[in-house]
Amino acid sequence: MLSDGISLVQAGMPVNASAFPLNANANKDSSTSVDDHSHHEVMAQTLPSQKCRRPRRNKTTRAPGTSEARHAFPDAMCQELCEKLKSSGDQKSQAILTVKDWTSYLSFDAAGCRVVQEALNTASLDEASEIASALRYQIRAAAVCPHANHVVQKVVELLPPSRTEFVVEELRDVVLEMARHSFACRILCRIVEHRAAAPQTISLINGFLKHAGELLNHFYGHYVLELTLEHGSHGQRTTIVMAILPRLWSAARQSHASHVLIMALRFSCDADREALVHGLLQCGPVALLALHKNGCKVVQELLRVPEQEAKPVVAQLLLSEKQLEQSKYGMRVLQDLKSQQEL
Repeated sequence: MLSDGISLVQAGMPVNASAFPLNANANKDSSTSVDDHSHHEVMAQTLPSQKCRRPRRNKTTRAPGTSEARHAFPDAMCQELCEKLKSSGDQKSQAILTVKDWTSYLSFDAAGCRVVQEALNTASLDEASEIASALRYQIRAAAVCPHANHVVQKVVELLPPSRTEFVVEELRDVVLEMARHSFACRILCRIVEHRAAAPQTISLINGFLKHAGELLNHFYGHYVLELTLEHGSHGQRTTIVMAILPRLWSAARQSHASHVLIMALRFSCDADREALVHGLLQCGPVALLALHKNGCKVVQELLRVPEQEAKPVVAQLLLSEKQLEQSKYGMRVLQDLKSQQEL
């Protein structure tokens, strides 16, 4: 939040005084109105001073990986902007104009990022494209920011690939790092979900698939692989399956890799799925896998494959029924088995 008595112009921030009520917290009786000047006129507005025992420090947020300080915005100011964006006519137009000017600041702010997302939801395609363009050359910093990453996700969801090619371009050279990041992985997930067939996206996906083995059991990386299995091409799915096969038994028991294996069984082509089922049967007793907290989920998915492929799995489980009954994980598998047999 800007410290008391600090001018926004002195702080190095652009001002659109006609559309942004910087004195939102000022006394309503005081005269703070601004004449209707040109949109490009820059005016210095000062926040009202407040009495306090100690001078408050100028709090800023810093975009990770950059040296640029991002000023925090009052919640009341952001709330007012959101309300204007939901309205119509001149108020909405002024609010969108303000967001265009302040996108690179608002996006990195906890309350401000919600304003930008609301603007993207309510703006026309051309207006939303202009707002997104304000983040050009800042996508990497935005991707790892706890606030701005939501704005980039919204951009990917709402705008066509032709309007946001720069997003993919700026992430291409750091795609592995992004796939491992708690916030940035979400952007990769949205890209895979909404534009998997775009030429630029194919290149991006192939970039992190080179490291599929490393991402299989990564805390964040596995999400990107799962969505690639759901939305990617046949060749991309096969690449992931090839990364799983050499470590199939361990993957089935690992907390994150087991979810990737389940998605591979669900979305892979017949040949790849058969290779996974056969590999699991060859690695060890399926009943042993069913006793494991992660492995039991994989076995439950094996019961859902085509009947001909599932027969050997069912036979092994029935032979170990008494052993499975003594385990809570085994019981889950048996319940699924009985449900499948009743069908």
